[in-house]
Amino acid sequence: MISEKKVKIMTALAQYEKKEGAKDLRINRYSCSDYVKMETMKVGVALVVSLILLTGVIIIFQIENVISMMRKGTIAVPAVFILFCFGILFFCYVKATRARAERRYNEAMVRINAYERQLEKLLEVYEEEENEDNSPKIDTEELADGKIIDL
Repeated sequence: MISEKKVKIMTALAQYEKKEGAKDLRINRYSCSDYVKMETMKVGVALVVSLILLTGVIIIFQIENVISMMRKGTIAVPAVFILFCFGILFFCYVKATRARAERRYNEAMVRINAYERQLEKLLEVYEEEENEDNSPKIDTEELADGKIIDL
């Protein structure tokens, strides 16, 4: 039998699974430290690739200046400056990524725990329904009359 309580719980579960559940369950596959490390590595690789691409583009557009600096031997100063700026940027992004990943992981765990509590409530509702006695009741007065009762 369909009960209003079951429908409400199932609707809430379906909404969670459709909206945030997929992301949360993907995050839940990892421990907190593994998830933070994975996110940090992704950002680190993206930063290194972007540095290489950006430096390549700048060198292509400023090829005359780069060649003249290489002939004079003064290319080290801009290279050190670029690496220094990259180091600062890298450090800031990694710190921000770590904090964001930890926050996302903790928020996902809170939502998953609420999801699991909802599943437990649904299981309790099913168990209550299973334990209810839904068999037809037979009146003892009707038995005394000797009539046949049709079930």
